[in-house]
Amino acid sequence: MTTYRLFLAAVFLVSLTYGFTIGAGVQLYDVLEEDRAFSVYADASVPILPILHWRQGIFNLDLPSDGMNLSLGTGLSSDLLFFIPADIPVTPYVVTGLWTYLNDAGIELDLRIGLGGQTDIGPVFGYLELGTDFSLIKPDDGDTRTDYPLFVRAGIRRPLKFKIKR
Repeated sequence: MTTYRLFLAAVFLVSLTYGFTIGAGVQLYDVLEEDRAFSVYADASVPILPILHWRQGIFNLDLPSDGMNLSLGTGLSSDLLFFIPADIPVTPYVVTGLWTYLNDAGIELDLRIGLGGQTDIGPVFGYLELGTDFSLIKPDDGDTRTDYPLFVRAGIRRPLKFKIKR
């Protein structure tokens, strides 16, 4: 609940000046494995600085080969996006983040790192991200293990800005 309140406070304060962005897309996870997972997600991001954005996951529907997981609310994932200023049609950026998964089988903590690029598509931005997670998996009934799955994400972002009327 604390992450949720912190995120809402940050969205409100920063959006008065910079606005915020909502996004949606798809992700292919563990791309080199036969039992790769596909997910649909939504997120919101706030520009802390013009080159630094904080992104929070707000919806995630995982569709692994053995079932389905649905998650709602903030705290699903938290990423920092470091945009690299460039005078080219695609703006490159670095993704770093922390993802947590709690389920009946145990706990998983992922440190995410990757590269992305976004471009203007009319009133929205299209983007593509590639990277890896450094995963620490602690099952309730077994030994801790690590994994390094690769991911590919693609989606759109829509900037929003509030205006205060006086």
